[in-house]
Amino acid sequence: MTCDPQLTAFLHQQFPATLELLRQMVGMNSFSANQAGVNALARFTAAQFADLGFAAEYVPSFNPDLGDHLVLTRQGRGPRKLGMISHLDTVFPPEEEARNHFAWRPAGDRIYGPGTIDIKGGTAMMHLVLSAVREMSPQLFEDVTWVLLLNSSEEVFSPDFGKLCCARLAGGAAGLIFECGAREGDAFTVVTSRKGRASFRCVVEGRGAHAGGDHERGANAVVQLGEVVQRIAALTDYAKALTFNVGTIRGGTVVNRVPHQAVAEIEMRAFSSEAYQAGRAAILALNGPGS
Repeated sequence: MTCDPQLTAFLHQQFPATLELLRQMVGMNSFSANQAGVNALARFTAAQFADLGFAAEYVPSFNPDLGDHLVLTRQGRGPRKLGMISHLDTVFPPEEEARNHFAWRPAGDRIYGPGTIDIKGGTAMMHLVLSAVREMSPQLFEDVTWVLLLNSSEEVFSPDFGKLCCARLAGGAAGLIFECGAREGDAFTVVTSRKGRASFRCVVEGRGAHAGGDHERGANAVVQLGEVVQRIAALTDYAKALTFNVGTIRGGTVVNRVPHQAVAEIEMRAFSSEAYQAGRAAILALNGPGS
């Protein structure tokens, strides 16, 4: 594949500014539950795209504890509409970023930092692509109505964002998602699909007792949960693209008491309906009295 020399030259010219844009975004913590951080990133992003003529709208999430979705629109002169989709939130809380020194860090031809790929790099790429379209094909840029949608809570649960996309992209030619896929050699793949997802909560009930005087009378819910999560993890079947992830565990209150309850949060993902239903049936079959 050959690339237009003028386009190549323009992209090289714009690359430092795009990296600087990405550096500033990566420096803003936008953990899903950090509402202020997500909203700050949304307003920063809107300001960057304002230079391309985009008007910003902030749409409240269905969950009042989460940040606002961001919709950026540039009305075109013609009937065509094209969507670009990204998200604002990332997965690391501020304290975890600080504890592990997660920050902007160039290393050779790579750059590390929270959100560099998922998905602040995608948002920076959207800006670069639109800048290139405006430069190389100004008539096309002016004719198309561009709608950019950025989810405030993609990393958690945002059932309202899909509805927002359907409403704002009605009649559109396409909705392009700017999330990078897996790396294969020197190239990155493009995300074209996503697994179906289900969440489960596993609650184990034991019997509380004093850990010193009455230990034998207790039934340790944490120990039992440890056995259960091993069985849940074993349900993963990579050949069927079926995965189970035990994401969080909590249980017990103090060390001198046999814990009476323990809880695990689990996520299941699958591509096919058959694998999804089989995985669901398998995990629900674990319900009931322990052996």
